[in-house]
Amino acid sequence: MAPAGGLETGWVDVHGWPACPSCGKEVPAEFPFALLLAPGHGFSASSVNYGVGVPRDAYTETFLAGACPIVGSYGARDRANRGTERKLDRALEALGVDHDVKE
Repeated sequence: MAPAGGLETGWVDVHGWPACPSCGKEVPAEFPFALLLAPGHGFSASSVNYGVGVPRDAYTETFLAGACPIVGSYGARDRANRGTERKLDRALEALGVDHDVKE
């Protein structure tokens, strides 16, 4: 687990934390932390998969401003994620963030 007040270099263990360790946003346990930590935390890249339980603004330009490059894969037949790739792609494209996101 990352030390209190900081992140370990290269890996983030968020198991059991009720909120994002660096920004303090409270999020549900199934939230994809890779997406939450992509903007403004100094990571070289982020790999996101599945988006069930994310806040409504997670796929917006406002939320993703300053994001590192993102790769993502969402199951095309998974009803819970329908349209997620399209929303994420649209926001990242508008921001000029390098990305490869597929459904």
